[in-house]
Amino acid sequence: MNKNRLVALLTPIFLSSTIGLAQKVQKDSQTTVDPRDGQSYPIVQLGGLYWFAANLNFETQGSDCYEDDLIKCGDWGRLYPLEEIHTACPEGWRLPSTEDWDILKEIIEENGVQALYKPDHWKNNEEASNSSGLSLVPSGFKHKRKFQLQYINSTIWFNENTNQGSHWHFHTDGNNNADPFYFHTHDGEVFVRKFAIRCVCENAYLPE
Repeated sequence: MNKNRLVALLTPIFLSSTIGLAQKVQKDSQTTVDPRDGQSYPIVQLGGLYWFAANLNFETQGSDCYEDDLIKCGDWGRLYPLEEIHTACPEGWRLPSTEDWDILKEIIEENGVQALYKPDHWKNNEEASNSSGLSLVPSGFKHKRKFQLQYINSTIWFNENTNQGSHWHFHTDGNNNADPFYFHTHDGEVFVRKFAIRCVCENAYLPE
């Protein structure tokens, strides 16, 4: 077989075998790169999982920047509709599950919700410590055609449907109330809302 033809045939195989590893990173790295658009994300290990320490900013057909401002996408990530959330994360990463919620719940119970908040982003909140490294930001959400509560609210998609046909998500208003964190559904209302995404995976690193 012609050598050039052999190379041409093998190249797609090589590329397909490495695509799944492209977003993996070298040991001790604190960032990962989305191979689809080259954007870099900080990562943090919490409870045996690796989490994006920033909101996903991969452009999909139905995603929005807050108030349609591209600059805000860079700072706060995008807001995604329900129908796109299962394909939004890079290959090898996924939405957090309801079981993964227990990781965040434990952090809140032991250190307070301020341990999840990125400092200098929350309105009327000067106690954000981000001791967890998750760097949660108040990116707001979109309800129908209206953007709401940036600087005050953070809402993140989780991946299980409920019996009512809704979807789990958590949100926080950033205040210091006794129970500022909520993990719940909005029944049918969830289909007209867009929230942020944090991707997770069990192993973010390449084999040594």
